[in-house]
Amino acid sequence: MNRRSVLTNSVPMALAAALLPSSVVAQQKSIKDQIVGTWIFVSAQDVKPDGSRVDPWGPNPKGAALVTRLGHPVFRLPL
Repeated sequence: MNRRSVLTNSVPMALAAALLPSSVVAQQKSIKDQIVGTWIFVSAQDVKPDGSRVDPWGPNPKGAALVTRLGHPVFRLPL
């Protein structure tokens, strides 16, 4: 490989690595840290052993859940 082809290949690769979002380069957060916050409940389905699906709270459930930093969930249904 000559110097020009090495430079031609390495410059775009270095530029692409520099432009990656920091979340790709940084260490992933734990699942516990990822779920902290407020969540809106919009869908729930149970799957029976025969494969059929059931909506236990009806077709349009509404509610919210808050997950604390310690991982404790706080639910509020309905919204």
